[in-house]
Amino acid sequence: MSRFIHQALAETQYVAPLMADFNLNLSPVSSVYYLNTTQHGLRRFTVQWDQVFVHEHVQNGSFTFQCILVENGTIIMLYKKVQLLLITEECHYEIYSNVSTFSCLRI
Repeated sequence: MSRFIHQALAETQYVAPLMADFNLNLSPVSSVYYLNTTQHGLRRFTVQWDQVFVHEHVQNGSFTFQCILVENGTIIMLYKKVQLLLITEECHYEIYSNVSTFSCLRI
């Protein structure tokens, strides 16, 4: 993801359970799944990023996490496998978990 696009995304409202330069083409096992369900009378939309790798950091291992949007406005973020990345001067992006630009947690 280019530095310009990453900055433009950070200046808008969005839901990002884990925002980094993920590349699904780095491994044949990397996938993104989505599912629409109804639970307790509420519709839920679930997205799972499964065994995805950060571009230029494949050696650090894969990430697996989910984001669930519930019809009543609830947002659930679940993390099964998250790697520690050593951010160096060569790294041109940061890794975030965001609900909006006003509540940001740097990992």
